[in-house]
Amino acid sequence: MDVEACSVFLGMHCKDGRVNEVRAVLESMISRCQSSDIITYNTLLNGYCLCGQMDKASELIGVMDRNGCRTDSITFNTLVNGHCKCKTLTKPLLCSRKCSHRGIAPNVINYTTLIDGLCKANKLQCTQKLWRAMPFMTLDSCCYLCFVI
Repeated sequence: MDVEACSVFLGMHCKDGRVNEVRAVLESMISRCQSSDIITYNTLLNGYCLCGQMDKASELIGVMDRNGCRTDSITFNTLVNGHCKCKTLTKPLLCSRKCSHRGIAPNVINYTTLIDGLCKANKLQCTQKLWRAMPFMTLDSCCYLCFVI
């Protein structure tokens, strides 16, 4: 099975909450020197976030680094979104900083996710501070809506 087909298969299992099985398959792929790519890792990362297993999600970033898989904005947006949904609100801001340190420029989706999570947690001062610090970019209506509501 090629990497793309494997990622789809793993994604289906993650959505069923079977992340431990998915992790075992990924580790088996790595041990057999089969390639895994950012999509495979992001799929598992999303599965951990969907199940609220944020410690394992954060740990997976280290595994990606050790296996030479560069993280991308999707990786960090998934992690930020998971932390926002689990209401661990200091973590999304740390993820955002790590993203910048790795040379990954935050995009509209990253900012919208952060603003939405902070607004839902009633952290309006922090939201306003983030809003003012954002570089000029074309924001979508969802980002404005999160801030207004």
